[in-house]
Amino acid sequence: MIDRVSTSLLYSLSTRTIQKNQAGVYNLSNKINLGKKFTNPADDPVGIIGATHVSGRILDNDQSVRDRQTAISDLNAQEVALNNAVDLTDKIYEIAVAAGNDTLSASERTLYRDELRSVGESIVQLVNSKVGERFIFSGKQSNLQALRLQDGASFDQAVYKHNQNNGEERTIKGVATSVALEKALLGTADGAILTNRIINPVTSVASNLDFEVDDGNGNLFNFTVNTGVGDNLATVIAAINTAYTGAGGPGAIAQEAPAGYLQMNTNLIPGNTPNNTARISVLSSSDIALTNAIGINRQDNYGREIGLLRTLTNLENALLADDSVTIRGLIYELQFNLGELNKARSKVGLLVSQTERFNNASENLNLKLQSDLSQQQDLDMVDATVKLNSLQIALQTSVQTTSNLFSLSLAQFL
Repeated sequence: MIDRVSTSLLYSLSTRTIQKNQAGVYNLSNKINLGKKFTNPADDPVGIIGATHVSGRILDNDQSVRDRQTAISDLNAQEVALNNAVDLTDKIYEIAVAAGNDTLSASERTLYRDELRSVGESIVQLVNSKVGERFIFSGKQSNLQALRLQDGASFDQAVYKHNQNNGEERTIKGVATSVALEKALLGTADGAILTNRIINPVTSVASNLDFEVDDGNGNLFNFTVNTGVGDNLATVIAAINTAYTGAGGPGAIAQEAPAGYLQMNTNLIPGNTPNNTARISVLSSSDIALTNAIGINRQDNYGREIGLLRTLTNLENALLADDSVTIRGLIYELQFNLGELNKARSKVGLLVSQTERFNNASENLNLKLQSDLSQQQDLDMVDATVKLNSLQIALQTSVQTTSNLFSLSLAQFL
């Protein structure tokens, strides 16, 4: 027995077919216009998840490239600053060679000292170079000034990063973006040295100096030095050593070196071994009028090797003392200083090359990820056009068939 198909059922089936074909044509036309396989999560949940993952990797990779571009900018600025610092140190080397000539007069060496002072202060300015708000030689603490030097103070009294031994390199996602100049400027270990900046000082006030000396080997000495009006360099040195030994310190801590200048040096302590934790502190309780009178600053002086700032101080003192022998002896130290600066410059160059290689690799990765994303979400236009034509034909056919059916149905009523 054959069931009869009612007119209403035929109408319902035909309308549903037309609507389905219309929806197919609309959705596929929309995808072709956008060039995407899916326009909402319901189209392809798995495909959406995969495309989202790849898009995230592209964004992360792009951010890494931008970060490394910032690193390259900082490193290029460091390279320029170091090139200039090397040139200035070369100039100081020339000053030392010229000023070491025994035929020069004291006044001529004083002129060289003035030139040295200007060049040295220019080096300090270079060390404090900035890119934006970042001090480029301050490592992780890029918000802190790398080097602080009081006006007129001897170069080795400059304070590096607040005397904190934390000038570690700044990094971006594993890429170093800075070099620290602590070793080139201050050295690493040899004992702590404090020197004054006034030749043959004479105290102008009767007051006290409070010291703390860490010999770098676990021994700490605190002592107070009493001075009177008119005390000369020899008297001050004797008072320092007396107070030091009175606090239990072995040997001596102060001497005249070079001629006419006060120097406190932990290497004078018998039995000491080089240690970069050695420290000489002029405590804040010391009379500032007295410290100014004899030319020392109330600050810590940490252990150091042959650093550039110490060499500049020794050279400046030798020029003021008209000491050609000491000047010639410092030429070797300047060669060492130049070597340290050149090492830092070479390291910066290597970091720039390394960072650029990372960025080139990231750009290649970006191309691959873009290709993967395209495969996952971009529509095959040729295949989609063929399917659209098929859907349009199906829609036209369903409309025509429905029209014919309803024409026959209508004829039954005529």
